[in-house]
Amino acid sequence: MNSAEPEFYNSESTLEISNPASKIYKTKAIQVATFLGGPLVAGYLIAENFKTFNERQKVRKTWIYTILATVLICSAIFLIPDTVKIPNVLFPLIYSLITYYLVQHYQGAQINTNINEGGQTHSWWRVLGIGLLGCAITVALLLVLIFANI
Repeated sequence: MNSAEPEFYNSESTLEISNPASKIYKTKAIQVATFLGGPLVAGYLIAENFKTFNERQKVRKTWIYTILATVLICSAIFLIPDTVKIPNVLFPLIYSLITYYLVQHYQGAQINTNINEGGQTHSWWRVLGIGLLGCAITVALLLVLIFANI
């Protein structure tokens, strides 16, 4: 290449466009999947985002907090006397709202930056599938616990 040629002809100078290769889950998608599938689904999706953001140390912490939260939520639900009438939708609504605010606080800026830089997000079909799979696993675990105590 002739040194008199303009720089944009130089094959070594390339335009770098920041386009993250891995897909992420949006805050609202995590909230919906959490409502459908429970707190373990929330932990999974949040941990997957942390993996995508290369924050491996936060993945382990996310799983520890998720397991503790799941145990606390299940314990609270089973400890409520039958005489107390609480709408069935109340607990999923509460923990999905809490999840929304936690994701917004800990990952919101990264999610927005990723999307603004051309990063892709997982489809709603995948989000709904994970949420429903989490629901099926939760129901199966509850059935095992119920039949184990016969």
